Amino acid sequence: MKKLNQKGFTLIEMMIVLIVVSILTLLIIPNAANYITKANEDGCVAYKNSLTSQAVAIKLTNGAYPETVDSIDSSATNNLTKICGTTNFSYDKATGEVK
Repeated sequence: MKKLNQKGFTLIEMMIVLIVVSILTLLIIPNAANYITKANEDGCVAYKNSLTSQAVAIKLTNGAYPETVDSIDSSATNNLTKICGTTNFSYDKATGEVK
């Protein structure tokens, strides 16, 4: 009997591919989580810097810094809580800096 020209993967080949894919996945997932955390932290800093810049612009226009961070942007407190994940921030009305 002639052997047919069989094409495809053997069970061993499939297992090797699955092992390689699993190892790559285990290496990639922790790094992705670190990048997401870093991006969130950078977004928080950028938003605070943006609010500080807006406070400076208001001072240049009106001659004084806004009294509260919500005077800069009506949803600033809400946005800071969403973006930074905390309500632990401060606004210095003497310098207009959001920390």
